[in-house]
Amino acid sequence: MALVQRVIVLGMLIAWGPLANATVGDTTKNRSALAAERGMGALGQSTAAAGMAEAFGLRLYQIDSETDLKWGEFGWQTVLPFGPLSFQFSSDWIDSEGYRKRSDAFGFSLRLGQSSSFGISRRSLPAGIESWTASYYTEFDRWLTMALMADGFNAPKIEGVNALRKYRAGWGIKPLFRTVDWTVGAEFELEETDEGSLDASRVGLSSRLPLWSGFAWDVVYRWDIGGSAQLWTGIDIAFNTNQSQVHFGTDAEMADFRSGKSGSPSYAWSLSIGGVDRRAVDVGPNTVGVALRGDLRRPSGGIFTGPATVSESLWDLYRLAQQTRSWEVVVDIGPLNVGLATAEELAQAFEALKSKGKTVRARVGQAAELEMMAASAASSINLDPYATIEMDGFASTRSFYRSFLSKLGVEFETLGVGEYKTAPDTYTRDSARLEDVQVRKELVQTFDDVLVERVSKGREIEPSMVAAALDRGYLLPLEAVEQKFVDGLTYPDEAKALPKELETYDDFLGPLRRPTHWGDTPLVSVVELNGNMTMNSTGEGLLGTSMSAVKTVEVLEALRKDDRVKAVVLRIDSPGGSVQAAEEMWRSARRLADRKPLIVSMGDVAASGGYYVATAAHRILALPTTVTGSIGIFLVRPNTSKLLERLEVGRDVQQSREHADRNSLAEPWTPAVKVKVQRALEHYYAKFIERVALARGFEFERADALGRGRVYTGKRALELGLVDGHGGVVDAILEAAELAGLVTGDYAVTFSDPSGGWSPPSLGIGLLSELGSRNSLTNYGELLEAFNTELEWTTMPLARLPFELGDF
Repeated sequence: MALVQRVIVLGMLIAWGPLANATVGDTTKNRSALAAERGMGALGQSTAAAGMAEAFGLRLYQIDSETDLKWGEFGWQTVLPFGPLSFQFSSDWIDSEGYRKRSDAFGFSLRLGQSSSFGISRRSLPAGIESWTASYYTEFDRWLTMALMADGFNAPKIEGVNALRKYRAGWGIKPLFRTVDWTVGAEFELEETDEGSLDASRVGLSSRLPLWSGFAWDVVYRWDIGGSAQLWTGIDIAFNTNQSQVHFGTDAEMADFRSGKSGSPSYAWSLSIGGVDRRAVDVGPNTVGVALRGDLRRPSGGIFTGPATVSESLWDLYRLAQQTRSWEVVVDIGPLNVGLATAEELAQAFEALKSKGKTVRARVGQAAELEMMAASAASSINLDPYATIEMDGFASTRSFYRSFLSKLGVEFETLGVGEYKTAPDTYTRDSARLEDVQVRKELVQTFDDVLVERVSKGREIEPSMVAAALDRGYLLPLEAVEQKFVDGLTYPDEAKALPKELETYDDFLGPLRRPTHWGDTPLVSVVELNGNMTMNSTGEGLLGTSMSAVKTVEVLEALRKDDRVKAVVLRIDSPGGSVQAAEEMWRSARRLADRKPLIVSMGDVAASGGYYVATAAHRILALPTTVTGSIGIFLVRPNTSKLLERLEVGRDVQQSREHADRNSLAEPWTPAVKVKVQRALEHYYAKFIERVALARGFEFERADALGRGRVYTGKRALELGLVDGHGGVVDAILEAAELAGLVTGDYAVTFSDPSGGWSPPSLGIGLLSELGSRNSLTNYGELLEAFNTELEWTTMPLARLPFELGDF
């Protein structure tokens, strides 16, 4: 009977004793009831709940008890997630009457959707006993969870006694989850009797109350029905390191109400470290460093994380502003490869940081318009001692290749709707027409005015001084200090806390850990639409980098069906492209808007087809310097018939209908074909105008008057009612969340870029690049081949901006 008694005691300790904090199989932790924690925090409690871990976790622990049998005096536990599967391992040791024995456990879990998991584990015990446990964990909502467990369900009877078979149910509740991350847990246990029936054996309650800066106070009470009760309390602290989260907890048994027990109380400690998805920002005692350069798209963070988008970088700056600590933020602004509107968004982000009590110190190297546009909003600016500020305003230059191309035997033909739709002029004229000059002159003047206003306001100097600096074109370092464009001169190694890349701003030092939410966290998804719109082609072409409508539609449809996504923001930075592609994207966006809030954030350019897609949204936001409008349609195609003559290429065409070869690049359009094509283009244009009129509440005639291919700045577009307000992507995210009824801090933001990003060249620059890659401009065969590779572009109606921002 002595052996049986020991096995019974061993089973009790595994199931509920004060030392159960240690075991990896599915047994109860001291500091929480079953189902009160998930992921790494559930190691040693439930294989299913631990299977919700997002990254690798390792836990060490040590326990001291005054019982004769010490279970799990020391041990380790680990969880390894691989997609929906998660594997768990552990080893712990038993000290009994001077003998130390080891127990090993292995378990795995399978995620069932986003908020449920099933797990099974095998634990080997001394004396050759094996115990199998099955567990199920589910999150009903962000404030309620449940876990079920069959612990030791296969354990054999030893001399007729069921020592290990336990059946448990637990619940986790966050009664104040919108305000305080206070967790309350409750559990109930049934024990299989020797006769095979089930009797209630235990009730447990736990509480974890956040205190400050990552500290939490734990209290656990367990009552064994008909036997004893225990009261445990302890402190838990969690914080982020560079790439990990660290948890440390310590517990002490404050009271043990077991009948006839004597001796010292038990205590335990545990140390856990687990990976996090992204590294924390470089944080000094009083300084945060941020680096902004290039196109703001940060490189991939690893195998499982893709590159960060422009929108994500801007959102990170907003989240940094919401932190409560009064850090000094040091911003290293390198050469920027963005548009003026994005530089304006950076300036707004710095103003938001200052409004929250943070000091923003900017440091720039060689500075031009974009860098000064952003840096002028900082509290102070330091310039490299050897660098200059080169601001000379904005220019828009267009090149025209009609005569050049005619020498090669190539003539472009074009049809369109809208007198301001001047895109084909690059190939069909030798000079700019009046409408094109008028629009571009207005744009560069608006850009100039905004730059002068921003720098003058930010640096607190007279607009006339900024205008004088622009007229001069450059400022030497000492001149920049004397005229208050910068506050001082600083070498790179003299600046503090300048990390190599912009990182995320989750939690920092207070609070040190993001609260653990249950259930599907509501999401606001930001989708970036960048580049020229085509149906299914990507890569470089004569019009620049292309994005696929097919791929974009797949992303939008997935967001429409995903119940976790409560609102969507489209960040559009596109000059347009194929009318068919724009229509496909618009329809998918409209279907999404019929189901959940959809907000458009216009970047540097959202024109023509870009504006077409924007009309599907509930609201459209633009920056004052955003280039938008260009509501019009055109088609342009090369006629290579003279080129073929030079090459002495003979052709014979057999066709079933009169216009069967109208898309051939080897023949000019006939008058009859031009009539048919023009009719089709007017149909597409009318559909475009209908989209605008419906979205903006205009009469068809007013929408048509604002169309005709005319390009507008975001400032002018707001005055005309083509957009709803001024704001960047952060404003769009906040508006989308508000429309979805989401409370600040109670949702996450995700980012995707199905287009993969872009950097558009000028119309005509692509052509020259194509020609320049040939051995000789007189190699007409290769030139013809180059045109044939652009067949899709030359045969489809286009809704596209007439020029590139790269020309400025």
